[in-house]
Amino acid sequence: MKKVISVLLTLIMVFGMFAVTASAESAELTITVANDLHYNLKASTTVTKRNNISEDFSHIGSSGRMVNESVAIIKAFLEKAATNESDVVILPGDLTELGTIEENMIFAALLREFEATAKKQVYVVPGNHDLYKTTVDEFRTIYAEFGYAEALAKDTLSASYTVDLNDDYRLLAIDSCDPGESPHGMTTERIQWIAEQGEKAKEDGKKLVAMMHHNLLEHFVLGTKIHSGAIVNSEELPLADALAKAGAKYIFTGHTHDHDIKSYTAEDGTVIYDAVTATLDGYMCPYRVVTFGDEVKIETRSVDAIDTSILPEGISENALALAESNFLEYTKQTTNLSCEILFNSYTKPATLKKLLKLEDEEMNAIIDKVGGKLNEALNMPLEKEDETEAGKSIESIVAKYDTIIPDTDYKSMIDLAVALYQAHNIGDENFPAYSDEVIALTRGLAAVLSYSLEDVTAEEYAKVLSFLTSLTGVTIPVDFLTYAGDGLKRFEGIEILVTTAILPLIVEFTVDDAPADKDATLPGYDELKEEEKELSFWEKLVAFFEMLFTTVRTLFAFLPF
Repeated sequence: MKKVISVLLTLIMVFGMFAVTASAESAELTITVANDLHYNLKASTTVTKRNNISEDFSHIGSSGRMVNESVAIIKAFLEKAATNESDVVILPGDLTELGTIEENMIFAALLREFEATAKKQVYVVPGNHDLYKTTVDEFRTIYAEFGYAEALAKDTLSASYTVDLNDDYRLLAIDSCDPGESPHGMTTERIQWIAEQGEKAKEDGKKLVAMMHHNLLEHFVLGTKIHSGAIVNSEELPLADALAKAGAKYIFTGHTHDHDIKSYTAEDGTVIYDAVTATLDGYMCPYRVVTFGDEVKIETRSVDAIDTSILPEGISENALALAESNFLEYTKQTTNLSCEILFNSYTKPATLKKLLKLEDEEMNAIIDKVGGKLNEALNMPLEKEDETEAGKSIESIVAKYDTIIPDTDYKSMIDLAVALYQAHNIGDENFPAYSDEVIALTRGLAAVLSYSLEDVTAEEYAKVLSFLTSLTGVTIPVDFLTYAGDGLKRFEGIEILVTTAILPLIVEFTVDDAPADKDATLPGYDELKEEEKELSFWEKLVAFFEMLFTTVRTLFAFLPF
């Protein structure tokens, strides 16, 4: 028996080695992708106190990024890219922060030094930041060595171009910017140019890989509303169909600073994957290494150490010590704090009105009335044991309505929201509807709204809930005015809103659907169209029971006790 097992193990090892060898031989191209590097010349030499919350991290502002550390992070990334297995490096925009001529020239010099050392080619396209104070013509001149000088074709109306990556693959580098503006500048003329390049690639027998700064698809719930102009594809501008028809099966994008992969199936059944890469100077400092072959393997890696000696003076000793000893933990603490500052600013009346851009004066007046209490509730302790003399807790609020908050390690609703947001940003979200985090978030949100709206009139209460429902795009056949009675009745109305309209959106954000966002193995260019692939009976059966299990567990999870 032992001999049989030994033989089997030997065969498994042999076949495993063969499989690895076959996989390695099938690799045709490997690229490194980094996005939104935001080289910040000013912040890399000057530290400004940006918050009064943390003594150790007072240099952190509300951008969600590490601006003072950007140059050190970029240099560490280039060192990793120089020695990894990739053939080329592509950078889909926002290379710089302020977009000045000086910043762009210094960044181009960094890339020139990298190419000389690594013997690898870098290709770039502009992001909206890069064109703040630099024209398209100036950008093409500054970055001539990084795609434009060797371009096979150039779009005369933008900074778009094509270039061969090797004998099999061609890069379609798309300028999606409107100079000086954040919304994308995609036009019918650019789409026509893209279509022409697709036909040319087919004639030449090339497989197209695309990159551009703005997202092709909407990658998270309400993304189009939150990032106005960030999403290129729409009914008016069917870029995804044009790209799919052109043969660009994969496009690498950025701009929204989240880490996500979505697919789109065109009318003819062809599929295109939009892989957005999170900002390099954000949480975990991610970048991608992508291998094209029989399959396309997308792997996420991190800048896990930097040279702290080149950081500007003024950062606290404790912060520097953490950055030196555990840089990934440093990225977590600094960006969490930055997001906390950002979320707090968004929930204050003035910023909230600016963000929503409402023309309804009555709604704006209600925001002025409840905004302070909204922000107060979001920063309350989640649990009773952490209540202060000056305020209550979310747990004590929901207790009045005979429900509970699950025990978690989060301090407040803001703290919980930041954790879920950061998980999405790094492509590591796995919080289903029955998880303690989502239950705490939904019940906590009901408590926050109940606390904020306890002093408004019945009409104002109904108006706010109807407005929130309209934002979600969900129709609820309920007249909220009928729930505008006492506190318990109002809580019931808010629960209907939260569980019916808001919970599905939360779960869409907190649960990663296929394909995976961080590491994924996806179809190669020669595989069948997605519509032609039929799930097996067993795959359908497993999917059914997974759906059934999730539904039942969610129903039980939302029982009060």
